[in-house]
Amino acid sequence: MEMADGKQTQILLINDMAGYGKVALSAMIPVLSHLKYEIFNLPTALVSNTLDYGRFDILDTSEYMQHTLQIWEEFLFSFDAICAGFIVSEKQSTLVYKYCKEQQKKGTLIFVDPIMGDDGERYNGISDEAVKYG
Repeated sequence: MEMADGKQTQILLINDMAGYGKVALSAMIPVLSHLKYEIFNLPTALVSNTLDYGRFDILDTSEYMQHTLQIWEEFLFSFDAICAGFIVSEKQSTLVYKYCKEQQKKGTLIFVDPIMGDDGERYNGISDEAVKYG
């Protein structure tokens, strides 16, 4: 989609990437790209498979995120909107919160879906700690 100035709307997706399963970034990127948004992504975690299998592995990408955001700030990258989803640690929660708050001051729209469960039930692997900082 284009903005009033003719520029394509730029959206940053902050979410996990599942190796097996059509969820999170693997679902969001093609759909939003098809709708003509310019999509960028910052993975919060690499997840072996969707959490409903009961057994999974999660690689926390907090360090990568921190370094990436520092580089992006040096290059003055900006986005029209940020959509934040699955957060795996308190460190990530703080990092994403601070970044979104800074970007919101510049006029960026912020959308948050903490992705912790459905129908009042938590997903497998979502701890009390995650709920506290999600």
